[in-house]
Amino acid sequence: MALYAQGWRRVRQIIGDLFVVAWVVGCAWATAAVRDLLLAAAAQVQRAVDLTTQVGGSVEQAGRAAGRVPVVGGELGRPLTDASDSVAQLATSAQQQVDLLRQMAELSIVVLFILPVAFVVWRWLPGRIRFVRERRSAARLIDADADLSLFALRAMAHQPMTRLAAISDDPVGAWRTDNAPVVRRLAALELRESGLPLPPEAAPGAARTTPTPTPAAPTPQADPRPPTTPPTDPTDNVG
Repeated sequence: MALYAQGWRRVRQIIGDLFVVAWVVGCAWATAAVRDLLLAAAAQVQRAVDLTTQVGGSVEQAGRAAGRVPVVGGELGRPLTDASDSVAQLATSAQQQVDLLRQMAELSIVVLFILPVAFVVWRWLPGRIRFVRERRSAARLIDADADLSLFALRAMAHQPMTRLAAISDDPVGAWRTDNAPVVRRLAALELRESGLPLPPEAAPGAARTTPTPTPAAPTPQADPRPPTTPPTDPTDNVG
């Protein structure tokens, strides 16, 4: 099954298909690059969060230990406890940044790949499907010179006037009088849009014949005249 027309339309179709393939590949590459960058940044921040959490835990333990010192334990432990709370708040804020970066990494798949690819495919795919269906329908119709008249008529309805004028000064008159060379050239315009070649041209002088029924043999008819009897000889009654 051919997927392309002939002439310049084939070039346009090939360029369109290559553009769609390049667009999909480019979107996939960009999505992967951005997602990897965001996940790498999230990993860096996550390591900072883990380190901050460890430091905060150590400061909190030191504050508790200082708080057990007699007489001055409260004053020694209070600054360490405050520092531990500040470190915990910093770790919580950094963890929120990690979660945001990971969400952005997942959202980049939708924004940078699914939506752009869906938009381009939505604009490109219906035309390609329509072309294949039209070509399949045309292939079922075209098989001989007798079918070219239909495609010549479609060409006069669809093709630009400049193309029609380049073939004949009066394409409609040529089509009505069944001018075979003009009809073939008009049909070629429409078939080229469907990616189909012209059918083989009939041999010169070859007439299109249609089978004629064989006449039935005449049936014998009865003679309407009454039958005649031979005359009798009078001498046969003597005796």
